[in-house]
Order: sequence, then structure tokens, then C-alpha cells
Amino acid sequence: MFKDLLDSLKAQLYERAVSPLLGSFVLSWLLWNYKLVLVVLSEESVLEKFRIIDEVLYYDWKQTFCITLGFPLITAIFYIFIYPYPAKWVFKFTRKRQVEINQTRKEIEGNVLLSVDESREIRSRIFKLEDAHQEALNRKSEEIERLKAELHDKNHEDTDGLKEGPDLETQKSEGITTTLDLDKEQVNMLVMIADGRSSCTREELVRKSGSSKIKAEYDLDRLEERGLIKYDYDMRYQESMYVITKKGRSFLVDKNLHNS
Repeated sequence: MFKDLLDSLKAQLYERAVSPLLGSFVLSWLLWNYKLVLVVLSEESVLEKFRIIDEVLYYDWKQTFCITLGFPLITAIFYIFIYPYPAKWVFKFTRKRQVEINQTRKEIEGNVLLSVDESREIRSRIFKLEDAHQEALNRKSEEIERLKAELHDKNHEDTDGLKEGPDLETQKSEGITTTLDLDKEQVNMLVMIADGRSSCTREELVRKSGSSKIKAEYDLDRLEERGLIKYDYDMRYQESMYVITKKGRSFLVDKNLHNS
């Protein structure tokens, strides 16, 4: 109970202490009664202090009322209600002058003329930067032209790699060079799956491949990894088997490897 009462008293005192009116009044009271503070803090005897206070500082009730209450209260009210207006005007005026001074300083600094040596140095730096920029552009242009030429040659090789002749199927298998890096057996396996005239189960494809079981299974895995075929359920044969994907058909058509 006593602790709660003490906390409440502290809260009330804190609220009063932070009050603008109370703070202003205390400051004003100290200014008007500074003589009393000096007397209390002096080394005179207690009786002498009382005598000075009663006979010199506060010799009648009017003096006591004005100095201890009236004048401090008037000063506090003036500080709270009157002082902010001129303070606001002075603050705005000061800030405007500071802004004007900063703008004037920037204008003066911006209009400072460069010396001849400084101008030459800046011009020299500009020329060097332009030369470096142009050199970089030339290198990029040369690199682009080189890559275009390589791409054109590569497309030429892919287009002319297959020649018409009596053994066209052999040329299609052996003459193939692609970014997919497929060998002859893998291309033949892909064509076989694309034909789709018979069952394309893993066992059937291994048997028809003409290669060893390990090589045939490796070829199927390689084609599946590259997305050219996939293992799916076929409704015609009622079992799962390999079928060609859209990417695989595009590959065969682009390389003219499909059957007529």
C-alpha cells in the first residue's frame, strides 16, 4: 500500500516537473529571487539571513507578493504565450538568410573560371576517355563479326553435311554433326523410335539395335537425357515404351533425317 502511494506521488511529481507552465514558473522565480538564493547560500548566520530576508528583500507584503508570485507568473506566461511568435519569425528569417547565403556561394563557386592548365588537363582526359571508349567499341564489333562468321560457317556445315546419293540413309547416320553430340547408333535408334511401326519397348529396341546390350541401353539413356525421347504408356500395345518427343521430331526434321 505504501509503495503504491509512493509510486503515485512520484508520478504526480514527474508530471508536474515536465509541465511547461511549472518549468517556466520555476525558472522565472529563480531569476526574480536570485538575491534570496544568494542569501541562503551565504556563510552568514541563520539569524542574520532571516533579518536580511525580512528587512531587506521582503520588507512588506506588496514586495513579497510581486517578487515571489506576481512577476514570476507574468514572466512565465509571457515566455509560454508571447515569446514563441517572435521566436518563430526570427527562426524563419534566419533560415531564409542561410539558404540565400548557400545559393550565393554555390553560384559563385560555379562561376569560377578554370585556368589554362586546368582546361588543358580536362580536355586531355576527355580525349583519352573517348579513345578508350572507341577502342572498346571496335573490339566488340570485331568480336560480333567473328561470332557471326563462325555461326554462318557452322550453319553451312550442318546444311551441306548431308549429300544426295544412292546411300542416303548411311549419310544421314554418319554425316550428322550437331550440338547434341549424337553418334551413328544413337541417330539410328531415334529414327527407329520415330518410325513407330512396331513395339518400341526397351527390350525390343536393344534387340534391333545391332549393338551390344550395354551400348544400346547407353544410347537410349543418352537420347532420354537430351529430351529427344521419353518412356510413356502406349494404348495401342497396352504397355510402356519409348516415344519420340517434340524436340526429337524437330531434330529429325531440321537435319532431314525423317523417312519420306
